Amino acid sequence: MTGFDWPQMMRVGLHHLRLRPDEFWALTPLEFL
Repeated sequence: MTGFDWPQMMRVGLHHLRLRPDEFWALTPLEFL
């Protein structure tokens, strides 16, 4: 299993999905899949 690319995940969550930081950090990695 490979690790997550957190900088990329943050770009997607915060910029493309327009999540607030607290919303982003409340998600689990599986919710991005």
